[in-house]
Amino acid sequence: MTSSFSRGLKVSDLARWEWCNEESFLRCHGVERSVTIHDQAGTAVHKKVVRPPDHPWEKDFFEKLNKHRPFFREVHGVKIFGGVDAIEGQGLREGIVRFVECKTRGERSVPPFLVKPAMFQLQIYAWLFQPIVAKTGFQLADVHYVDFIHRESMEIINRYPCVMDHGMIDQKVKQIVASLLENKYIHGALETEPWKCKNCAVEYKEKCRFQRNIS
Repeated sequence: MTSSFSRGLKVSDLARWEWCNEESFLRCHGVERSVTIHDQAGTAVHKKVVRPPDHPWEKDFFEKLNKHRPFFREVHGVKIFGGVDAIEGQGLREGIVRFVECKTRGERSVPPFLVKPAMFQLQIYAWLFQPIVAKTGFQLADVHYVDFIHRESMEIINRYPCVMDHGMIDQKVKQIVASLLENKYIHGALETEPWKCKNCAVEYKEKCRFQRNIS
C-alpha cells in the first residue's frame, strides 16, 4: 500500500474510523475504491445543495478565508485537509460560520448507524477550521448540523444538531492519527458489527486483515 500520510489525509477518510477502524486505516494508507452509482447520485445532489458565494457578506468571508489556503490542520506531523463545501452561507451575514454536512439517502429513513460517522466528519471539519476562521474575524458557531437529504425530492429527511467540544475532538483526532500511524488499537467491524462487512467495498475486503483471519 502507498501511504497517504506524507501528502496528508482527507477529513472523510479519517472520519471513517467511526464506521470501521480498518477501512479508515486502508483509506489513509492509499487504498481507494471505485466510484459507485450512489456516489454519483450523492455528488449530483450535493452540487444542487451547495451554491457558490452570492451575497456580499458571503463573498467577503470567502475572500478572507481563501487567503489561508490550503485548508489543513497538522497532528503528529500529519496534515489533515478539508474543503469548504460544508460551510453554510446563511449565518455569514451575522459573522457566524456554521458547518452543515449533507448526506444523501435513497430512502426516507435514516438508520442510526449512519449518523455517528457523519457526525464525526462534521466535528473534524469544525475542529480543522476553528483556528482558520479565527483569522478571518468571523466566529465559529456553537451548533452545527448533519442533514440527510432524500435524493429524489431533495427534502431534508432528518437534521441532527451537534454542539462542538473542541477539546474532546482535538484529543480524539490525535489519538486516531497516532493509532493509524503506529498501526495500534485498530479493530475491524468484523469483530463488533460483522453485518457492515457485507456492504464493504471489494477493494477494502481484499486487503482487510480481519477478513483474512476468518478464512
